[in-house]
Parts: sequence; structure tokens; C-alpha cells
Amino acid sequence: MNSPLIMGLTKTSIHGFIGSALIGTDPFDPRSWSGISRFLFQEMQRQEVLHGASGGEVRGANRLLLLACSFHPSREKWRLRYYLSCRYRQALTRVLSPAVNSLPEGVDVLQLGGLFDLPSVIQGRRRCFSYHDGNMAMRLKNPYASTAVPPVLAAGAMAYERRLYQKLDRIFTMSEHLRTSFIEDFGIDPERVVCVGAGVNLETLPPARPEKRYDTKQILFIGVEFVRKGGLVLLEAFAKARQEHPEAVLHVVGPKSPPPAGAPMDGVMWHGNLDKQKPGDAAKLGHLFEESSFFVLPSLYEPFGIAPAEAMMHSLPAVVSGEWALAETVVDGQTGLHVPPSEVSSLAESLDRLLGNHELCCYLGQGARKRALQSYTWERVVKNISEAMDL
Repeated sequence: MNSPLIMGLTKTSIHGFIGSALIGTDPFDPRSWSGISRFLFQEMQRQEVLHGASGGEVRGANRLLLLACSFHPSREKWRLRYYLSCRYRQALTRVLSPAVNSLPEGVDVLQLGGLFDLPSVIQGRRRCFSYHDGNMAMRLKNPYASTAVPPVLAAGAMAYERRLYQKLDRIFTMSEHLRTSFIEDFGIDPERVVCVGAGVNLETLPPARPEKRYDTKQILFIGVEFVRKGGLVLLEAFAKARQEHPEAVLHVVGPKSPPPAGAPMDGVMWHGNLDKQKPGDAAKLGHLFEESSFFVLPSLYEPFGIAPAEAMMHSLPAVVSGEWALAETVVDGQTGLHVPPSEVSSLAESLDRLLGNHELCCYLGQGARKRALQSYTWERVVKNISEAMDL
């Protein structure tokens, strides 16, 4: 159990909790929840609403016992059975409970995600809220998950989360799409589910660049899960668009594996996975944002996706699938373009449209920057959370 990293009563007191190696155990580690917990809690500290933040994980003999109970010959299925089991979630809740019980009177609790059940520890003695980028129902709808969740395990996980969500004072989501899932899939009262948004995970926001060029014909794609993010569809569409724009270049960032065999790669620069915590990688990524004319993410399935918002913060218009939360992030015709998932011809037409019209790129890029500053900062998220908590 990690000790709270920040302590002290403030004008408003919220104590944050994160748990499980699945998303992170240190609230301020840049790797925890892809950096979300760090940026969220740092902004809460800046706005003087954070009492502290704690994290934990099941360890020692308890962990070994749970591993034995969830064993499967397939390592991936074993991992799935371990983290999604009710036994693991209950054990993680017990690990975090001492820190909850030690909080002074008047401090509310904010848990990140639904892997543990702090309302069962609190028992109504203080308010408890949660913040989410997804839930189990959304996980089960993902046709591109690496391993399917067995029906019995899925039913148990859904029942666990349903009980948890019914006990929370209020649920905060990153998107309206996810908010709808909590209401429809878990039967939560709409008044108790609030979309507070999400922020881009940047140490400093990039400055405005009125001199930015949009005629470079360079396109940027960022996504670790290349297939689910629409990478194969993009390679085909780019090959078609490049017939009219032979000087166009597609930069692919994120995949840890080599380019797919047999895929059209003319004009494609495969940069692999870039780590923002490494100065060299961060500088390279920054250069790609500066030099690219627009961003593209034609995902086949995307519950949220923060990469387009980050691109918009760099004044890049974004071409994205017009589904899920992506349709909220990117406003079609104002900050980018929507395309139907999996449709190579439609995506190729959108690429051709922006490659051939740098004035349109500029117009959309300016709109993208404005929307990102208005809607995708952690300052705004924390203010939304505070208002929703009636603080």
C-alpha cells in the first residue's frame, strides 16, 4: 500500500485512489493509467481541492493464492481471469481500505475506475465518487479485444460493477458515449452520471503557431493497437490517395511490432513506439506534430481515444471514425472530418480532400485548436468534477 503522496486539508478535500497493476498503483507515476491519474491529481492539487492520493495492489501470499485460483495454461487468459475475478477485486478493496478508514472527517473519496469497491468500505460515512474512461459493458462490446471474456467471468464482472455503480454518489465519465453506457447498461439514474471530459496529457500546452504550414502533405497516425485503430484500412486508403498526391507521407507512430507483411508501404514512415518520457522520443513526436498537415485515426472500435484531442491541441485537424466518443471529440466539418469505420474508399476520399486543400486544413486546424483549448484541458475537467460534487 503506497503512502498518500500529498496530505493536508484544503478548502475542499478530495482523496484519490488508484489500484491494480492493470492500470497502476502510484497515483503520480507518468505510466499510471497512461498518465491520466498524474495529470488529474496534479491539477486537483493546483486548484487546492486535493487532500491526498493513494494506490495499492494485492501482494504476497494473497496474490499467489488468487493466481492459483485463476490459473489457465494460456498466459493471456490467466491474466484476464485473475484481474476480472470478483475475488481479486475484493482483495484489492481490502488492500485500499486502511487508507480509506484513516481519512479525517470531511474528506470525500474519488476512485479511478471500477476495479475496487470503496463504497463498501465507507458505508455511507463519507461521499464516494468515481471517474472512468470505460466500463465492463464497453469492454464486452469490443470485437477487437485480444482475448474474449468467458461468459461466466463476464457475467460475474458485470454483476460486480453494477453493484458498485449503484452505491456511488456520482459517476464521472470522459465522454457522453460512456455516460450513456452507464445509464443503459447498468441502469444508473441519469442524474448520477456526469460527463466531465478528459484532458490531454501534456506537461505544457503547445503554443499557438499562426505560421503553421498545412501544405506539407504529411499525415500523422498515432496508435499502439494498429489493427483496432484502423491501421490496415489506413494503409490501403493512403495508397489510393497517394496516386493523386505522390509526394504525400504517412507517419505511423505507436505500434511495437514491425509493419504488416504485404501491406502497401510506399510513402509510409514507420516510427514504431515513441515514449514521451524519453527526451529524444518526445522531441521526435513534437516535430511530427509540427510538420504534419493533419491527423488521422480511422478506428474500427474506439471507446474514447485521447490522441485526436492531443493532435487538435497542436492545431491539426483530425480525420476519425464518426462513431463512439470520437464523434464528440472531432466535430465534422469544424475541427476535422468523420469517415465510416472500415470503408477504404471513404477514407481515401477524405485524405485526398485534405491533401489537395491546405486552406481547408488551415480552417479545420484553427477550429481544432480552439475546441481543444476549450474542452480538453485538465483544468476544465477538475472544475467540472468540483461543480458536479457540489463543492
